[in-house]
Amino acid sequence: MTSGRRTAPSRPSSSPRGHDPELGWVHAVADGADFFGECGAAGVGDAAALLDALARRMVAPTNFVWRDREDDRLACAIALTLSRDDVDEAMAVAWLDHVRAMFAAGTPGPVPAEASNTMRTLRSLHVALGEQVLHGDEAVTVVHSEVVRQAVAALLAEVTPWFWRRVDA
Repeated sequence: MTSGRRTAPSRPSSSPRGHDPELGWVHAVADGADFFGECGAAGVGDAAALLDALARRMVAPTNFVWRDREDDRLACAIALTLSRDDVDEAMAVAWLDHVRAMFAAGTPGPVPAEASNTMRTLRSLHVALGEQVLHGDEAVTVVHSEVVRQAVAALLAEVTPWFWRRVDA
């Protein structure tokens, strides 16, 4: 089954995107997310390590605000990895510690690109986990979706307290 996306990063890249004359457009964040998502869906690799790597990518310092659906593709990779049978409740939210640390270290002023990217990725994940997560055209089950959604909502409420209020708070 293919999802219509590349399933392996084309080459390592310190820049999040660029053009290679032989490979075409190369996009480290999106291509990497697709690769990790396919690994997660296929049960390849350690689920905790995949979630950790995806979270680290999400919060990595950058000067680029993602504009080409990187946030959705990263959220998809996280959701696909969360759909694995070997993900327990603690593992399902442990990767959010990276986000928690980044938000806690924030200071008043302009929102850094990585914080904006992270917030948008978490919003996308929150929406997807409230619906049917797809791998290709097939729905997958994320057993701990509500636990993750609650943890994501709590994190987002910290950085956008002026926007909405959690009903269970």
